Amino acid sequence: MLYSWSTRTLVRRQLYTVGMKLNLLLLLVLLCPSLTSFSQKAFPVFDATGIANKPDLTPFGLKPITVAYPPLIWASWTASSSSDKEKMPDKAKIAAIAQRAQQSSGILVFDIEHWPLSGDPTAVAQSVKQLETVFQWAKTPVPGLKVGFYGAIPQREYWAPNLVMTNPEKMRAWQQTNTGLSSLGKMVDIVFPSVYTFYDDKAGWQKYAIAQIQEARRVAPGKPVYVFLWPQFHMSNRAKGGQFLPADYWTLELQTAKQYADGAVIWCCTGYPKWDDNAPWWKATITFLKSP
Repeated sequence: MLYSWSTRTLVRRQLYTVGMKLNLLLLLVLLCPSLTSFSQKAFPVFDATGIANKPDLTPFGLKPITVAYPPLIWASWTASSSSDKEKMPDKAKIAAIAQRAQQSSGILVFDIEHWPLSGDPTAVAQSVKQLETVFQWAKTPVPGLKVGFYGAIPQREYWAPNLVMTNPEKMRAWQQTNTGLSSLGKMVDIVFPSVYTFYDDKAGWQKYAIAQIQEARRVAPGKPVYVFLWPQFHMSNRAKGGQFLPADYWTLELQTAKQYADGAVIWCCTGYPKWDDNAPWWKATITFLKSP
Protein backbone atom coordinates (compact mmCIF):
# COMPACT_ATOMS: atom_id res chain seq x y z
CA MET A 1 0.00 0.00 0.00
CA LEU A 2 1.37 3.43 -0.97
CA TYR A 3 0.96 6.50 1.25
CA SER A 4 0.93 10.13 0.16
CA TRP A 5 3.90 12.38 0.78
CA SER A 6 1.96 14.32 3.45
CA THR A 7 1.06 11.13 5.33
CA ARG A 8 4.66 9.91 5.34
CA THR A 9 5.82 13.31 6.60
CA LEU A 10 3.27 13.27 9.44
CA VAL A 11 4.37 9.76 10.51
CA ARG A 12 8.05 10.77 10.52
CA ARG A 13 7.26 13.80 12.69
CA GLN A 14 5.31 11.68 15.19
CA LEU A 15 8.12 9.13 15.41
CA TYR A 16 10.65 11.93 15.93
CA THR A 17 8.54 13.40 18.75
CA VAL A 18 8.20 10.01 20.48
CA GLY A 19 11.95 9.44 20.18
CA MET A 20 12.75 12.82 21.71
CA LYS A 21 10.45 12.13 24.68
CA LEU A 22 12.07 8.75 25.29
CA ASN A 23 15.54 10.28 25.14
CA LEU A 24 14.49 13.00 27.59
CA LEU A 25 13.06 10.44 30.02
CA LEU A 26 16.25 8.37 29.85
CA LEU A 27 18.35 11.47 30.50
CA LEU A 28 16.25 12.35 33.58
CA VAL A 29 16.65 8.84 34.99
CA LEU A 30 20.42 8.95 34.47
CA LEU A 31 20.77 12.38 36.04
CA CYS A 32 18.32 11.72 38.89
CA PRO A 33 18.68 8.13 40.16
CA SER A 34 16.15 8.84 42.88
CA LEU A 35 13.43 8.87 40.24
CA THR A 36 13.84 5.13 39.84
CA SER A 37 12.71 4.56 43.43
CA PHE A 38 9.34 6.27 42.99
CA SER A 39 7.59 2.90 43.11
CA GLN A 40 8.78 2.20 46.67
CA LYS A 41 5.96 2.78 49.11
CA ALA A 42 6.35 5.39 51.80
CA PHE A 43 6.56 3.91 55.29
CA PRO A 44 6.05 6.55 57.99
CA VAL A 45 7.41 5.84 61.46
CA PHE A 46 5.91 7.83 64.33
CA ASP A 47 7.34 8.74 67.71
CA ALA A 48 5.11 7.95 70.69
CA THR A 49 7.97 7.46 73.12
CA GLY A 50 8.01 9.04 76.55
CA ILE A 51 11.63 8.92 77.65
CA ALA A 52 13.29 11.44 79.95
CA ASN A 53 15.72 13.84 78.25
CA LYS A 54 14.66 12.67 74.80
CA PRO A 55 15.99 14.93 72.03
CA ASP A 56 14.03 16.00 68.99
CA LEU A 57 13.81 12.85 66.87
CA THR A 58 12.35 14.40 63.74
CA PRO A 59 15.79 14.95 62.14
CA PHE A 60 16.22 11.16 62.18
CA GLY A 61 12.99 10.67 60.23
CA LEU A 62 10.50 10.01 63.02
CA LYS A 63 7.20 11.86 62.78
CA PRO A 64 5.17 13.22 65.71
CA ILE A 65 1.86 11.65 66.61
CA THR A 66 -0.76 12.46 69.24
CA VAL A 67 -1.94 9.66 71.54
CA ALA A 68 -4.92 10.49 73.78
CA TYR A 69 -4.68 8.54 77.04
CA PRO A 70 -7.60 8.46 79.53
CA PRO A 71 -6.17 11.10 81.93
CA LEU A 72 -6.02 13.54 79.02
CA ILE A 73 -9.65 13.19 77.95
CA TRP A 74 -11.63 12.30 81.09
CA ALA A 75 -12.83 15.09 83.36
CA SER A 76 -11.64 13.00 86.30
CA TRP A 77 -9.67 9.82 85.99
CA THR A 78 -8.46 7.26 88.48
CA ALA A 79 -7.25 4.03 86.92
CA SER A 80 -8.60 1.98 89.82
CA SER A 81 -12.02 3.67 89.82
CA SER A 82 -14.74 1.62 88.14
CA SER A 83 -17.10 4.61 88.18
CA ASP A 84 -14.61 6.71 86.18
CA LYS A 85 -14.25 3.92 83.63
CA GLU A 86 -18.00 3.68 83.12
CA LYS A 87 -18.34 7.39 82.34
CA MET A 88 -17.88 8.97 78.94
CA PRO A 89 -14.83 11.19 78.48
CA ASP A 90 -15.10 14.97 78.38
CA LYS A 91 -16.30 16.23 74.99
CA ALA A 92 -14.51 19.58 75.33
CA LYS A 93 -11.20 17.88 76.17
CA ILE A 94 -11.55 15.65 73.12
CA ALA A 95 -12.18 18.68 70.91
CA ALA A 96 -9.12 20.42 72.37
CA ILE A 97 -6.78 17.47 71.84
CA ALA A 98 -8.17 17.01 68.32
CA GLN A 99 -7.20 20.59 67.54
CA ARG A 100 -3.67 20.00 68.87
CA ALA A 101 -3.33 16.80 66.87
CA GLN A 102 -4.36 18.58 63.69
CA GLN A 103 -1.65 21.17 64.25
CA SER A 104 0.93 18.40 64.76
CA SER A 105 0.73 15.39 62.43
CA GLY A 106 -2.97 15.44 61.62
CA ILE A 107 -3.39 12.06 63.32
CA LEU A 108 -5.05 11.27 66.64
CA VAL A 109 -4.91 7.86 68.35
CA PHE A 110 -7.24 7.18 71.25
CA ASP A 111 -5.89 4.70 73.79
CA ILE A 112 -9.09 3.53 75.51
CA GLU A 113 -8.47 -0.03 76.68
CA HIS A 114 -10.98 -0.35 79.52
CA TRP A 115 -14.09 -0.66 77.34
CA PRO A 116 -14.40 -4.38 76.46
CA LEU A 117 -14.35 -5.33 72.76
CA SER A 118 -14.50 -9.08 73.27
CA GLY A 119 -16.68 -11.37 75.35
CA ASP A 120 -20.24 -10.44 76.27
CA PRO A 121 -21.98 -9.19 73.06
CA THR A 122 -24.05 -6.62 74.95
CA ALA A 123 -20.97 -5.10 76.58
CA VAL A 124 -19.10 -5.12 73.25
CA ALA A 125 -21.98 -3.37 71.48
CA GLN A 126 -22.01 -0.71 74.18
CA SER A 127 -18.25 -0.21 73.87
CA VAL A 128 -18.47 0.12 70.09
CA LYS A 129 -21.24 2.70 70.46
CA GLN A 130 -19.14 4.70 72.93
CA LEU A 131 -16.07 4.57 70.69
CA GLU A 132 -18.16 5.78 67.76
CA THR A 133 -19.26 8.73 69.88
CA VAL A 134 -15.66 9.54 70.81
CA PHE A 135 -14.71 9.34 67.14
CA GLN A 136 -17.44 11.81 66.16
CA TRP A 137 -16.51 14.19 69.00
CA ALA A 138 -12.98 14.35 67.57
CA LYS A 139 -13.99 14.62 63.92
CA THR A 140 -16.75 17.22 64.25
CA PRO A 141 -14.48 20.17 65.16
CA VAL A 142 -11.67 18.94 62.88
CA PRO A 143 -13.18 17.03 59.91
CA GLY A 144 -9.82 16.52 58.20
CA LEU A 145 -8.24 14.85 61.23
CA LYS A 146 -7.29 11.17 60.85
CA VAL A 147 -8.59 9.25 63.86
CA GLY A 148 -8.15 5.68 65.09
CA PHE A 149 -8.03 3.54 68.22
CA TYR A 150 -4.99 1.77 69.63
CA GLY A 151 -5.29 -2.01 69.73
CA ALA A 152 -9.01 -2.15 68.93
CA ILE A 153 -8.84 -3.77 65.50
CA PRO A 154 -8.03 -6.56 65.70
CA GLN A 155 -8.18 -7.68 69.28
CA ARG A 156 -4.62 -8.62 70.15
CA GLU A 157 -4.11 -12.38 70.12
CA TYR A 158 -0.75 -14.16 70.24
CA TRP A 159 -1.63 -17.82 70.47
CA ALA A 160 -4.35 -18.25 67.85
CA PRO A 161 -1.99 -17.59 64.90
CA ASN A 162 0.75 -19.69 66.48
CA LEU A 163 -1.52 -22.66 67.21
CA VAL A 164 -3.62 -22.53 64.05
CA MET A 165 -2.43 -25.98 62.89
CA THR A 166 -3.26 -27.72 66.17
CA ASN A 167 -6.19 -25.58 67.32
CA PRO A 168 -7.95 -24.04 64.30
CA GLU A 169 -11.06 -23.39 66.37
CA LYS A 170 -9.14 -20.82 68.43
CA MET A 171 -8.25 -19.00 65.22
CA ARG A 172 -11.86 -19.03 64.01
CA ALA A 173 -13.09 -17.71 67.36
CA TRP A 174 -10.58 -14.87 67.23
CA GLN A 175 -11.60 -13.96 63.71
CA GLN A 176 -15.27 -14.04 64.70
CA THR A 177 -14.54 -11.61 67.53
CA ASN A 178 -12.82 -9.27 65.11
CA THR A 179 -15.64 -9.55 62.59
CA GLY A 180 -17.93 -8.20 65.29
CA LEU A 181 -15.91 -4.97 65.16
CA SER A 182 -16.46 -4.40 61.45
CA SER A 183 -18.50 -1.23 62.08
CA LEU A 184 -15.46 0.27 63.78
CA GLY A 185 -13.35 -0.83 60.84
CA LYS A 186 -15.60 1.05 58.45
CA MET A 187 -15.55 4.16 60.61
CA VAL A 188 -11.91 4.75 61.56
CA ASP A 189 -9.45 6.49 59.27
CA ILE A 190 -6.41 4.42 60.32
CA VAL A 191 -6.12 1.06 62.06
CA PHE A 192 -3.55 0.73 64.86
CA PRO A 193 -2.94 -2.94 65.77
CA SER A 194 -0.78 -3.69 68.79
CA VAL A 195 2.08 -6.12 68.09
CA TYR A 196 4.08 -5.86 71.30
CA THR A 197 6.64 -8.49 72.24
CA PHE A 198 5.65 -11.12 74.81
CA TYR A 199 8.25 -13.84 74.35
CA ASP A 200 11.83 -14.35 73.26
CA ASP A 201 10.65 -16.16 70.14
CA LYS A 202 11.27 -14.26 66.90
CA ALA A 203 9.41 -16.71 64.68
CA GLY A 204 6.43 -16.75 67.03
CA TRP A 205 6.36 -12.96 67.19
CA GLN A 206 6.49 -12.65 63.42
CA LYS A 207 3.65 -15.12 62.89
CA TYR A 208 1.47 -13.29 65.40
CA ALA A 209 2.34 -9.83 64.05
CA ILE A 210 1.58 -10.75 60.45
CA ALA A 211 -1.74 -12.24 61.54
CA GLN A 212 -2.65 -9.01 63.39
CA ILE A 213 -1.97 -6.99 60.24
CA GLN A 214 -3.89 -9.39 58.02
CA GLU A 215 -6.88 -9.29 60.36
CA ALA A 216 -6.74 -5.48 60.42
CA ARG A 217 -6.93 -5.43 56.63
CA ARG A 218 -9.78 -7.95 56.61
CA VAL A 219 -11.91 -6.11 59.17
CA ALA A 220 -11.07 -2.62 57.87
CA PRO A 221 -10.47 -3.09 54.14
CA GLY A 222 -8.79 -0.21 52.39
CA LYS A 223 -7.73 1.54 55.60
CA PRO A 224 -4.04 2.24 56.34
CA VAL A 225 -2.56 -0.07 58.97
CA TYR A 226 -0.01 1.47 61.35
CA VAL A 227 1.28 -1.03 63.91
CA PHE A 228 2.29 -0.11 67.45
CA LEU A 229 5.77 -1.44 68.28
CA TRP A 230 7.50 -1.40 71.66
CA PRO A 231 11.27 -1.99 71.94
CA GLN A 232 10.89 -3.67 75.35
CA PHE A 233 9.49 -7.03 76.35
CA HIS A 234 5.91 -6.76 77.59
CA MET A 235 5.60 -6.53 81.36
CA SER A 236 3.55 -9.75 81.43
CA ASN A 237 6.81 -11.62 80.80
CA ARG A 238 7.97 -12.20 84.37
CA ALA A 239 11.54 -13.00 83.39
CA LYS A 240 12.18 -10.28 80.80
CA GLY A 241 9.39 -7.74 81.18
CA GLY A 242 10.78 -4.23 80.74
CA GLN A 243 14.08 -5.37 79.25
CA PHE A 244 14.96 -3.84 75.90
CA LEU A 245 14.89 -6.14 72.90
CA PRO A 246 18.18 -7.21 71.35
CA ALA A 247 19.02 -5.14 68.27
CA ASP A 248 18.45 -8.03 65.85
CA TYR A 249 15.03 -8.78 67.32
CA TRP A 250 14.01 -5.12 67.10
CA THR A 251 15.30 -4.88 63.53
CA LEU A 252 13.21 -7.92 62.60
CA GLU A 253 10.13 -6.22 64.01
CA LEU A 254 10.75 -3.00 62.10
CA GLN A 255 11.40 -4.87 58.86
CA THR A 256 8.31 -7.06 59.29
CA ALA A 257 6.19 -3.99 59.92
CA LYS A 258 7.52 -2.34 56.78
CA GLN A 259 6.89 -5.43 54.67
CA TYR A 260 3.30 -6.06 55.78
CA ALA A 261 1.92 -2.79 57.24
CA ASP A 262 1.68 0.80 56.01
CA GLY A 263 3.42 2.49 58.92
CA ALA A 264 4.59 2.04 62.50
CA VAL A 265 4.25 3.85 65.81
CA ILE A 266 7.09 3.36 68.29
CA TRP A 267 5.78 3.45 71.86
CA CYS A 268 8.06 3.38 74.89
CA CYS A 269 8.82 2.97 77.78
CA THR A 270 8.23 1.09 80.99
CA GLY A 271 10.56 1.76 83.92
CA TYR A 272 11.15 5.45 83.15
CA PRO A 273 14.56 5.05 81.51
CA LYS A 274 16.61 8.07 80.47
CA TRP A 275 17.45 8.69 76.85
CA ASP A 276 20.56 6.89 75.59
CA ASP A 277 21.96 7.73 72.15
CA ASN A 278 23.91 4.48 72.19
CA ALA A 279 21.05 2.16 73.13
CA PRO A 280 21.10 -0.84 70.77
CA TRP A 281 17.40 -0.48 69.94
CA TRP A 282 17.86 3.16 68.99
CA LYS A 283 20.94 2.48 66.85
CA ALA A 284 18.98 -0.24 65.07
CA THR A 285 16.14 2.24 64.54
CA ILE A 286 18.47 4.79 62.97
CA THR A 287 19.87 2.16 60.63
CA PHE A 288 16.34 1.11 59.67
CA LEU A 289 15.24 4.70 59.02
CA LYS A 290 18.26 5.28 56.76
CA SER A 291 17.63 2.14 54.72
CA PRO A 292 15.80 2.43 51.37
